[in-house]
Amino acid sequence: MIEGTPAAPVEIEPPESSQPPYGRLFLLLLIWTFVAGLMQSVGGSMTFTVGFLAIALVYTFSISRASKILLWAAVGFGIVGLIAALTLGGADTPDKYSTVPSLFGMVFSAAIPVMILRRIGTTFTINRNVIAGALAIFLAIGTFFSYAVFAIQSWSGHYFADGLVHPFRDAVYFSYITITTTGYGDLAPDTPLGRLTAVFEALIGQIYLVTVVALVVGNLGRQAERVGRSIK
Repeated sequence: MIEGTPAAPVEIEPPESSQPPYGRLFLLLLIWTFVAGLMQSVGGSMTFTVGFLAIALVYTFSISRASKILLWAAVGFGIVGLIAALTLGGADTPDKYSTVPSLFGMVFSAAIPVMILRRIGTTFTINRNVIAGALAIFLAIGTFFSYAVFAIQSWSGHYFADGLVHPFRDAVYFSYITITTTGYGDLAPDTPLGRLTAVFEALIGQIYLVTVVALVVGNLGRQAERVGRSIK
């Protein structure tokens, strides 16, 4: 640096403890995945999963420092989604009415990554909270496609090649073996829309893992090191 030239201001990242605890959100979504993957009852699974996801949505908006208007909008939309799950998703067998709570689940699942990206986009240091946020987004993608699979089945009458009507837990199972490209082969989509949905999820999941998550983990703490050198 040339003498007499003022040093450029250095951005100091707030302490990690003051940043959004996305690790808790990741844990919430992980609990959602395990419980939703075990529930047999269609009506019970719709009520639980949509209600639980509504709580996760409000929590995401809260820790992401959303405005009061957005936060209350999330609360109101979550209540409406829960009412829809209770009134339209309570049948033992999926039907066209089950499509409505599934659509609410898709909206909730899509809103969570948007709020996480909106918050961590202003973060200068890659730390554990950012990594947890990136992993929470990955789970939210799987959640979104779980509802998408179930919505297609509810509307068209079937989704899988065996022609049977499957509970929501099978949609969760199929979504996550697709996004991770595990592909056991026991379930396969039958309709053109179902196949397109599966391909789209597999592409998004793999592109996200090998780019976003890999870059975030690979750059853990690197920005903090640059800031430290600048201060010295």
